[in-house]
Amino acid sequence: MSDRAVLMNWVHRQNIERYLRIMKTELTSVERKFVEQRIAEEQADLRATEEFTKSPGLASTAARQP
Repeated sequence: MSDRAVLMNWVHRQNIERYLRIMKTELTSVERKFVEQRIAEEQADLRATEEFTKSPGLASTAARQP
């Protein structure tokens, strides 16, 4: 896995943790929906990053890109 992929995984995980901490606070229904959506988006991005790095041809190509 490239350094960039490792970094992106870490960023997505940190964002998810931050949003989960926010969910433990008092939120309006609109705020809660927004945070829930952000969590879902970060989880999808994390899965996509992990899947991308598991693809042998794609991962090596991505590692060479600037």
